[in-house]
Amino acid sequence: MQQKKVVVIGSGLGGLSTGVILAKNGYQVTVLEQGQQIGGCLQCFSRYGAKYETGMHFIGSVVPGQTLRKLMNYLELTADVPLSFLDQSGYDVVALQGEQFRFANGREPFIETMSSYFPRQRDTLARYFDLVSRVAGALRSTH
Repeated sequence: MQQKKVVVIGSGLGGLSTGVILAKNGYQVTVLEQGQQIGGCLQCFSRYGAKYETGMHFIGSVVPGQTLRKLMNYLELTADVPLSFLDQSGYDVVALQGEQFRFANGREPFIETMSSYFPRQRDTLARYFDLVSRVAGALRSTH
């Protein structure tokens, strides 16, 4: 039987992951990239001594049993990609008009931290967090 051949256009996270999945399932895969290096938006570059990340700078759902951990295990990346937990008190910081807003990890820390910036919005922040959690839970249950 002749092996099926597939061409994947683009060597970003999606293209490379797709290529590995197809190869693990018996396809002969060729990945094409128009840029000078692979990685798509997963690249960094330096200019005038400053380092810039063009894509994601953190990922979630990598705790054992979660969605991305399952994918990393399937792609056989878990042992090769070192991961560390983000700062629980502020995994991301948004700067707006000279102020900085830290995004804490977890429901109660998120609501508490955001309420310190927006004290009259505690209930709204709780509803927002719960809505995002429900949407994420619905996505997990359909896949």
